[in-house]
Amino acid sequence: MNMKIFTVSVGLFFPNIICSTDSCLATSAIEEQGRDFLFIRHGQTPWGPDDILKGPQDLELDETGRHQAEGAFWTVKEHQDIHKPIIFSSHLKRAFETATIFANKLGEHVSIELVEGLQERYYGDYRDAPPENPRAYQPADAESTEAFQRRVQETLISIFKQTPKDEGDLIIVSHQKVFEFLAEWLSHEKLRLDQGAVCHFRFEDGKFSAEIYKSSSASVSSGFSSGAD
Repeated sequence: MNMKIFTVSVGLFFPNIICSTDSCLATSAIEEQGRDFLFIRHGQTPWGPDDILKGPQDLELDETGRHQAEGAFWTVKEHQDIHKPIIFSSHLKRAFETATIFANKLGEHVSIELVEGLQERYYGDYRDAPPENPRAYQPADAESTEAFQRRVQETLISIFKQTPKDEGDLIIVSHQKVFEFLAEWLSHEKLRLDQGAVCHFRFEDGKFSAEIYKSSSASVSSGFSSGAD
């Protein structure tokens, strides 16, 4: 598989604006470049609910996660054909491994672009948290909501600019909080995507809609998830 490395620098497009309405610059830009794309959430890792206290980790998939990555391929195949796939993935191991398994299942020559801007929101290093109430701790190095949203917006706009609509099917492999923000920003929906699940963001008549592909290999639900991975 031909591997390329692609890094998006924060601050390329709209350093002082967070999208909240259709009239904002970021939304106008993304609708101007609008195209369909698939979003795949990475598979499961050994990470547990209390592991955040161990500090930042870049974990690989566990056995269940690898099966979920294969399941993502079959989920897509149940709903559509894939033509000339173009895959962009978070550079974190759990996402990249998911993208690699998915690409290998395609059975053709596919490159994967690793994009730092697609990484999960960073909530900071909790290793200095007081043991009596660790979740009330606010790490000084945590990524703010504004910075996270700006990063994801700029990254998607940059990806769209690099991938003409007629070049092939765009596939993004990333994380829960990235998906939740994209769903709310693009399709104005509060959605949650399970590990290994797939969402089709469809662009039609100047607007985005989100369709979560249902399959026996992954389940989905609506409403916000408090966790990130």
